[in-house]
Amino acid sequence: MVITQGELEIALLDPFFEKGMPLRGTVKLHLPKPLNARSLKIEMYLQWGEGPPPHREKTALLKKQLSGSKTYQDNEEHIFELLIPLNVDYDAQPARGKASGWFLHALLDVPLASDLNARVEVLPYREEAREV
Repeated sequence: MVITQGELEIALLDPFFEKGMPLRGTVKLHLPKPLNARSLKIEMYLQWGEGPPPHREKTALLKKQLSGSKTYQDNEEHIFELLIPLNVDYDAQPARGKASGWFLHALLDVPLASDLNARVEVLPYREEAREV
């Protein structure tokens, strides 16, 4: 039997991001009971490297705290908006390894227990896509 504290769900208005434009969405909590946590955060990053986690690394682009220390409730939703910088390099390739994608990661920081996480891939909006 697996006992879970719950899960997070990231919902995006649009899975594509564009320089200088906001990336909008919500993080929804699915909890079996109220849960005390330190914070709820969202982060956008470029992941690179291959293989399991010890061989993958990430370069954070944006981080935002959505809520602080409190008791979180089931079905609670937190709206977020991340403004994509104008200087973001869609085709960034780190010095070592190969970029494997852009991701949004939500984290509910739970003291003395496993944190709740959710991750979704986001895609750069490119000019070529408009022509299709």
